[in-house]
Amino acid sequence: MGRWRTAGIIIGSILLCVAAQGQEEYRFLPDSGREVLMGVLDRCIKCDPVATLAEARRSPEEWTSYFAEREGLGGLDGRQVKELTTYLAVNFPISLRDIRASAEMVDFLPKGGKQLLLENCAHCHSISIPALAEKTDIAWGNHLAQKDHAPIPGRLKESELNTLTSYLAINMPVPEKEIPEELREPRPWAH
Repeated sequence: MGRWRTAGIIIGSILLCVAAQGQEEYRFLPDSGREVLMGVLDRCIKCDPVATLAEARRSPEEWTSYFAEREGLGGLDGRQVKELTTYLAVNFPISLRDIRASAEMVDFLPKGGKQLLLENCAHCHSISIPALAEKTDIAWGNHLAQKDHAPIPGRLKESELNTLTSYLAINMPVPEKEIPEELREPRPWAH
């Protein structure tokens, strides 16, 4: 069983690296719960395999206790712990059918907030617009429900929308100096 967990983690890490190469310019954005989970499972020898974890329903507090009891939170800051545990609480459990149907050991994991942000926001405007904003998850949900963002909630599942809004609420704003200049929205008074 340990061999399959290790293989799944290695495959997942490779997939994340390949995806990250295409998104290198967005490395300033904090990791989402999916990426934090993969890092935790890579280091946590006392944690269950990801397929076993995916079957559990826990609150963010219960997920924190789970990982703390197994010494799996070492090296994470408070924001990363909150991102991880919120991601898990929103997206788990995952049906056994979905887990068994995945081609690779971690393909069944839902998209993280960072990936959802890049797929749904960066097409229409600079990523610096959401990256510089500070809102609660409810305020982000209201923002995405506005007319100019209406297609986003319509094409996302409820869990994806919750993953996106919690990612934004937990991780934004990003300090402006960390955003590459070419990705910053031009300021109207800068002309």
